[in-house]
Amino acid sequence: LDAPTGAQAVSQTDDSITLEWTNSQADVSSYRVKYSPISGSTHGERAFPRGSGHTTQATITGLKPGTEYGVGVTAVKNERESLPATTNAATDLDPPRDFKEVRSTEMSLTVSWQKPQAKFSGYMLTYMPRDGQAEQVEIPSSATTYVLSNLIAGMNYTLTLAAERGHKRSRPISLSASTAPPDVLALSIKEAPTTQSAEEEEYIERADNVNNEAPSDNDVMISGTEPESSGMELLSDLAVNVTATSMSLTWSAPDEVFGSFLVELVAPLAAAAQPQVIALPGSFRKAKIEGLLPSTLYEITLLGLMEGNRSLPLRVFTTTGTLSKYLFHIICRAEEVSNRGAKRPVEK
Repeated sequence: LDAPTGAQAVSQTDDSITLEWTNSQADVSSYRVKYSPISGSTHGERAFPRGSGHTTQATITGLKPGTEYGVGVTAVKNERESLPATTNAATDLDPPRDFKEVRSTEMSLTVSWQKPQAKFSGYMLTYMPRDGQAEQVEIPSSATTYVLSNLIAGMNYTLTLAAERGHKRSRPISLSASTAPPDVLALSIKEAPTTQSAEEEEYIERADNVNNEAPSDNDVMISGTEPESSGMELLSDLAVNVTATSMSLTWSAPDEVFGSFLVELVAPLAAAAQPQVIALPGSFRKAKIEGLLPSTLYEITLLGLMEGNRSLPLRVFTTTGTLSKYLFHIICRAEEVSNRGAKRPVEK
């Protein structure tokens, strides 16, 4: 019998290999496929019927992941068997298993998984926030847990994990996980300042001249700036309420448009005025900022991020309240409560 020719692997998974070969010229009814790991002594054997056309395809299943096999294909007719057509083929690396989130904080995600069966040198973990840019982390093969840090609070992330060996990579497994949302509260402070000092007014006037817009007549001074990129005018109604050491922001924006917001805060008249940038999820419409200086002018800039593009920013100037005013209010209130609780003398 003449042997089949051109045996080759046409596809593979982590536990199977599909072979194809050109049929023998002799009228044979079946082929015998023998296979064995290159580095092992065990072997398998299976019979496959001849294909109806010029070639025959056969799939060997139940193989070991990440393993190279030597394969021989022979034509069989009655008790006769041809010489083999041989080839080598390897299964894919199998992916890690049971990929899951085990802990979430405002700025971190802890994930765990089980190791694959195949020999591998490490993992590639990819994570991407909604409407954000993907980041990759290489993880050693000994690890079964990992902590992603410096994330955005209240943000949903898509994570994929794959095993690697040299240039080979397993099929990735995916996981959707969210960081914990911060404790964001809306404030309503009636004693927010409504006037600015001469120095503050001079700074606001200079900033407005640079932006070519006059301040509004609202309690807080609002001005616009030129767009940093081709963003859209989708943000509006930026409002601020303040105490002596904190402020709350509220704004309006269409739903499911922005992947995140950036809030930039700076005290321009302070001795060491360094801008602080706060990233917020795109689902937020309010935020609370604490730890501010009393009686201090602050400049707040809000902009939205959508697929790497920035919206037109909104800018607000406001001044935190006087600390002594709030302390005086608390002391007076405490004295009032104390007087109410005092016992009156009994009249005789």
